[in-house]
Amino acid sequence: MNKKNILKKIIIFIIILCSIISADAKYVVEPKIEKLISNFLIKVEKKYSPEKEIIYLENINSKITNILENKKLNSKKEKLLNDILVLFNEKIFEIDYKLSLENISQKFIEAKIINDLGNNLSKIVIPNYIKNSWKKYYKISEDLEFIENNEIKKIDFTNYYSVNSSNINQYNNKQWIFAINNIWNIFFIENYKRINKIKYSQAKKIFSWDINYKTKFFKEQNTFYSYNFKDYKLFDDKYGFYLKTLEQNNINPQNAILYYSKNQKYNFIIKHTKIKLINSDIIYWIVDKKDFLDDLVNDKLYLTWDTDNLFIELKSEVQKLVKNKNKEEKIKIIYNFILNNVEYTKDFKISDKKIFSGILSYKNKNWVCEWYAKLASYSLKFAWIKDARIIRWDVIDAQDFPKIWHAWLKIWKLYYDPTFDDPIWQNSTKEFNEYKYFGLPKDLLYANRFDY
Repeated sequence: MNKKNILKKIIIFIIILCSIISADAKYVVEPKIEKLISNFLIKVEKKYSPEKEIIYLENINSKITNILENKKLNSKKEKLLNDILVLFNEKIFEIDYKLSLENISQKFIEAKIINDLGNNLSKIVIPNYIKNSWKKYYKISEDLEFIENNEIKKIDFTNYYSVNSSNINQYNNKQWIFAINNIWNIFFIENYKRINKIKYSQAKKIFSWDINYKTKFFKEQNTFYSYNFKDYKLFDDKYGFYLKTLEQNNINPQNAILYYSKNQKYNFIIKHTKIKLINSDIIYWIVDKKDFLDDLVNDKLYLTWDTDNLFIELKSEVQKLVKNKNKEEKIKIIYNFILNNVEYTKDFKISDKKIFSGILSYKNKNWVCEWYAKLASYSLKFAWIKDARIIRWDVIDAQDFPKIWHAWLKIWKLYYDPTFDDPIWQNSTKEFNEYKYFGLPKDLLYANRFDY
């Protein structure tokens, strides 16, 4: 092999290596800008509530995006504005993630339970023969619970004696307590302990992982993960739990996961598998990162292999397609990209859950409606298009029409259905002016589906 051929191969190898590195590398923000923005964000955090902070940062991002898309800037100014966008997007994601983990309604539930228990206990009447003879007694529920310092606690004991007016004298001078519950039973108890009931709103201090149906992912070092649940225990208590109950049920808070489900109940996940979602560098800078990861959680329930390379390829391809384009142009380009590279599969089994994977459709170039929407959603987020949401509902929203489950997209106030613009029987690629489900109001989208 001559020197020219060797040199040519080395150059090709370097080009390929650089393209891989640049696609996989984390977006690098100028250190000075990062420090300035960090100080600015600290001031914003002090001034606004988390919800208002998100709105404030999103408004600035919108103005910056508008400048980037509509003005010709030199490379320095463009880099500066992109750096600010990246840092603001990361801060928005951080706040949004924390808010999604907070179950604010849980604190109201706990307050109501305490209030209701207090009302019930207040109705218990203390007999005079107890009042006159003993200073120490508790009003307790049938579950042996009472309220102290606005918290629910429980009496834990081994021996107890039933007491009434005829045998009260034999307990004189005993250093025990009386417990009276709301069905008029009176107990004389020895060797008791008071046990604190841990509120679910404070359980994060006990459990290594605390997640809910709104946010099913978490980050370790430089990677996002999720869990596949295999076995769980559920206790029908909306307030909290006792550590003793967990021990009795072989639940170790250091290994188990506390999961708040859609039915507003807390589940103790005992057996689970950790699933890798994606390297955080690949999506470091994107918009609506939480939505991206939520969709990926559902994908990876059925795709157990590493899909980082597929996302790197998709990210690189999308960025090349939409470079120097405005919002409307980006949406058109990505819509065309989906329809030109994917076709509706004619051969699938609904039991094969992988058919709902968006990133697998990018690899295989065919699947069903769910992945049209997911692949489009992933691509739009890589293109910095905000508020692209997947809608899952019936094809026609009418009572007298058959219920057919479907998935499509909503971007801002308009609707997009790439599946219907790429039907099973369509063999040739459509021109853009032939699309009947692109950027429509909701009513017109349904009307077009019905008519066509």
